[in-house]
Amino acid sequence: MNTTTPPNASNSTELATPAECAKKLKISRRCLTNWDKRRVIPSILIGRVRRYDLARVKAALEKYERSEITR
Repeated sequence: MNTTTPPNASNSTELATPAECAKKLKISRRCLTNWDKRRVIPSILIGRVRRYDLARVKAALEKYERSEITR
C-alpha cells in the first residue's frame, strides 16, 4: 500500500489556539489578530476555528523583523 504525506504536512506540527499562540509569543490576542489580518504571520482556518503553527509563526516574525530592519 502506498501512503504519502502532502508536501507541506509535517508530523511534528504543533497547532495552537490564538490564546496559546499569544501567550507563547508574550503578546496580546489583539496584537496577534492584527498581525494575522495584516498577513505578517500565517494562520490556518479549520472550519470556523483559527489555529497557528508556532514554528511557521516564529519564522515569519524573524523574516518580518529582518525586512523591517533593512528599510
